[in-house]
Amino acid sequence: MQISHAQVGVNRRHYENVQASNHGRIRYTITENFMEIYARRGITNLQAQDSHVWYSVRIIPGNSGTAAVSHRGESKDLPVAAKISQRDFYVDDLLTGADRISDIKTIFHEINDLMARRGFELRKWACSDVNILKQLLPNATEPVVLNLDKDSTVKTLGLQWNSSTDQLQYAVPRPNQEKQSTKRLILSQIAQIFDPLGLVGPIIIKPKILIQKLWQAKVSWDEKLPVHIHNEWLDYQGALSQLNEVAIPRNITPYKNIVELHGFCDASERAYGACIYARTSNEKEETTCELLCSKSRVAPLKHVTIPRLELCGALLLAQLMQKVIQALELNICRISYWPDSTITLAWINTAGRQLKTFVANRVSEIQEITDTSNRHHISTNENPADLLSRGVFPQDLLESQLWWHGPSWLSASYSAWPRSALKLSDVEIPDKRDGPMVAYTSTNTFCIFERYSSLSKLQRLISYCRRFICNALCRTKKNPQASTIGQLCIPELNETMNILIKLVQRESFPAEIHLLKNGKNIQADSKLKALNPFMDRYNQSGRQIGTFPMSL
Repeated sequence: MQISHAQVGVNRRHYENVQASNHGRIRYTITENFMEIYARRGITNLQAQDSHVWYSVRIIPGNSGTAAVSHRGESKDLPVAAKISQRDFYVDDLLTGADRISDIKTIFHEINDLMARRGFELRKWACSDVNILKQLLPNATEPVVLNLDKDSTVKTLGLQWNSSTDQLQYAVPRPNQEKQSTKRLILSQIAQIFDPLGLVGPIIIKPKILIQKLWQAKVSWDEKLPVHIHNEWLDYQGALSQLNEVAIPRNITPYKNIVELHGFCDASERAYGACIYARTSNEKEETTCELLCSKSRVAPLKHVTIPRLELCGALLLAQLMQKVIQALELNICRISYWPDSTITLAWINTAGRQLKTFVANRVSEIQEITDTSNRHHISTNENPADLLSRGVFPQDLLESQLWWHGPSWLSASYSAWPRSALKLSDVEIPDKRDGPMVAYTSTNTFCIFERYSSLSKLQRLISYCRRFICNALCRTKKNPQASTIGQLCIPELNETMNILIKLVQRESFPAEIHLLKNGKNIQADSKLKALNPFMDRYNQSGRQIGTFPMSL
């Protein structure tokens, strides 16, 4: 199967519902409309005035209407038509197709049979291949069947599809120069450009930014525009007619062996956006890269920092990618995300609980719906989404290879792709939560001195404990001959006494001992200052009388 622009756009056209268009994944595309039902059933105009047609029992966006549900019963003898009727009908338009001519013929005959059973007749057939159309309808001439204008174009969901060249085009009406430019007029003219896929997103975002400036200036709907905004609008309005020169191939996957999706996002002070490209290649390593769709939004009126807007762009890309994958229903072998913000990359690779609420909510959603390991850093001058965040004039967009095909290396072999040397560990991450601060005061008290009134008894008790530990270590090291038994000896008692003295000194003079260990003099107001203390080989404090040291 092959991907086309219309295949994604049709799905997004109607509330991004559960229906997925097939005709965008195929080589040949056909379209048709319902014929006027009155002539089919012989209903008079008078009867028509009293007739009511109920399209659905309930209006629930995303759910099939009752007419489509009724076709599910035909799935046994007309399986192809039953599936298409539930998925590829949009109001009274059918947009579908297939890769093989035999499948096209099956669709044509089954869908006509299915509609005839319900009293409907399909007409205005159009096909991307004229020869196929003549095989299906040999007794009809092409202009009558397709009802084409002089340029052989058929309006398809607000866009212009040229069936002879299989291209999507835009038809921008000529602006009315006589009317005074107001905010109402600008918004009206913007709404006339229907761009569900965002193929000309950088052009559409420019007047949206202009409208936001009018809101910031508190200009009313019919008030005369400020001079600088009026001049900016006239420049844009004069260049808008160049949009009619845009011709975009419907089929963007000439090679269908390997299909990859690559998304880019960026932001500025005025807007942020995301765009997705389809990269396809075959067994001969022939590769193409084409713009699939894009989406942009103006920045909020309330000031938001650039890093946060970059994060909003990354979230927009993640959401758009998720919808595209669902609409394509293809086996995508690779999905990559290419932001140019190092802070955004660092945020996405950080646990949400460590970030502040605004950032944490968006990071958590991105981590939930995407694989964070598929993100790579890209420079700003190679990022096509930069055009979405700034806006450009039609002529600049027409000449932009970066916008229509992505970075040049994306169409090359993997060995030519950039290798980023960015280390996220070196990125300073803003909007992180302050870690919990714990204040702890340690007070060491030797309760053992309070339990014994006799120093000699305590000395002997500690000595026996030390001997037990030494004997246990000897057994562990398989050297029982080094164990000590019998009565306590003088060296053991002396070592225990030194330990007890050290403990008492630590408890009584901690500040003085700390200074002496660091080679500093103790404070002048210390009680030990007059004794000229020092640290002996036992790391104990002592005093020096003449030249003879004495332990305290």
